Amino acid sequence: MEAHERVLHELLKMGEMLLGCGAEINRVEDTMTRLGRAYGAKRVDIFLTVLFDDGAELTQTRRISGSPATDFVKLEALNALSRKVCAAPISAAELHEALCTIDEKRPSALRSYLGSVLTALGFTLFLGGGIADALFAGAVGAMVCWMQRKVMPVFRNGAFFQLLTGLLAGAVICFAGRLSDVFAVDKMSIGVIMLLIPGAALTNAVRDMLVGHTISGLLRLAESLLLALMLAIGFGSAIY
Repeated sequence: MEAHERVLHELLKMGEMLLGCGAEINRVEDTMTRLGRAYGAKRVDIFLTVLFDDGAELTQTRRISGSPATDFVKLEALNALSRKVCAAPISAAELHEALCTIDEKRPSALRSYLGSVLTALGFTLFLGGGIADALFAGAVGAMVCWMQRKVMPVFRNGAFFQLLTGLLAGAVICFAGRLSDVFAVDKMSIGVIMLLIPGAALTNAVRDMLVGHTISGLLRLAESLLLALMLAIGFGSAIY
């Protein structure tokens, strides 16, 4: 019984980490079901109930607080671990160690800042902005990245963070546009907005609904639209 409880606990941790990385509900349920069967479960019901071959039936729940982030590196590592365990199950202790190793991985600050700068810079150029617009948008992108790393963990409400970030980023861009006619406020704004649009979450919401997970898909869709709305209000207020 203790071994079953340990396996169930680690499967639940896997599901929690997948959701935290931005995985769609269908992927999480499929992964947990496959892993449960790999460990000898006759049936796996979400959340999370597992019936083992010896008749033991256990249930555990886990609260997922906050909006999921998008971390495709961690998501791929979890998928690789899932495939490995399904092919050759490992002990619960080894699974716990592997999950902790993946969970402890964090993107380096340099890569995060570089990605934000290049994204804002690249989209500004793509949308017709000049070199000066792109460079300034890249600087604002670095500011947005700093807020995401340092300020966002303070806010439990992601919508308010979107509003605050949009307002500050929009204010900086509009202020630069008033100082000099060289800057194209619209091009820089769109370039920076691309850093904050919940595109992956919106895509996952639509996919969940298409595969039959209507409730979870609608909830994610509502959350994504709310984040986009608050972002628009923030930038719109700065422009106004």
